[in-house]
Amino acid sequence: GRRRVFLASVLGFSATTCATGFARSPAEFVFMQMVCRTFMIAAAATSVVIITEEFPAKDRGWGLGMMGALAACGHGLGAALFAAIEYLPYGWRALYVFGLAPLLLFPLLRRGVAETHRYLDHHQKRIASGDSTTGLAGWARPLKRLFTSYRGRMAGLTAVSLFAAFGAASVFQFSGYYLLKELAWTPGQYSLMVIVAGAFGIIGNVAAGRLGDRIGRRGVGVIFLVTFPAAAWLFFNGRGSILPLAWMMVIFSWTACDVIMKALSTELFPTSYRGTASGWLIFTQTLGWAGGLGLNALTIEALGGMARTTWALSLLMLGATIALLFLPETRRRELEDISQDQRG
Repeated sequence: GRRRVFLASVLGFSATTCATGFARSPAEFVFMQMVCRTFMIAAAATSVVIITEEFPAKDRGWGLGMMGALAACGHGLGAALFAAIEYLPYGWRALYVFGLAPLLLFPLLRRGVAETHRYLDHHQKRIASGDSTTGLAGWARPLKRLFTSYRGRMAGLTAVSLFAAFGAASVFQFSGYYLLKELAWTPGQYSLMVIVAGAFGIIGNVAAGRLGDRIGRRGVGVIFLVTFPAAAWLFFNGRGSILPLAWMMVIFSWTACDVIMKALSTELFPTSYRGTASGWLIFTQTLGWAGGLGLNALTIEALGGMARTTWALSLLMLGATIALLFLPETRRRELEDISQDQRG
């Protein structure tokens, strides 16, 4: 079920975030953060499924965009707390104690988050059909059958997420290094740019969700996948006031692309595989981010420096654009019209 996994994940990342503040060694710190991030990813993947299954077809994109915007606000709050780290008792450890906030709100979440109607209907049909597979086979079967029953959609989604992550990884990872080391910006200038651009990026989530509901996921996705490398080129080749404007475009276009990818990862597949597909998107994006950084390290000397290499790799976004065109359009369509459960 969606509800139990989501609530368990909230409990998990809240408790392990707080526990990180009591780490006695680097090894304990790393372990707690690994467990914490596992729970956070599970909560994120499940929340996307809940919104997709519960929101009406005409507003699904908007719902996913609003979720992304609220998540961005959470990142902003974390940045604000970090700015006050010198004044907080116990320094950096105090930051992790704030992780108890979801735990304190858990009774409210438990009452407010209901199981989705689509999952309940699917669960009842599965029981009635005598399908009670459990254990490792039950866990692995949805992933296996995604690639056998929906191989075209899975191939397209995988290509979109991998190419997009390959193209975005270096841009985000090395933007600070580029400004601070190569252009000699001050930390204050960089922080101000990140905060302002981040606020603008929040709008990208909502704009992409609403536009996706009105003109289609593929059209919006293509626009922003093409915009991203153009904005990256402007950022790594511009000077002065152009840089903050270019970075706003980078943030805006990436958040927009992310909303479209999350929508497609859940809308293209039936209830029995929807959670698995949402998790697969995050898994492939993680591989893409790691691969993008690896490509940067392998090609930086051949391509002539950080700025040129990072922009060149951002062009991989165009591969995601091509793959996106082969996926079905899901705008304003009921989930049952997009795909049906395939049993057996």
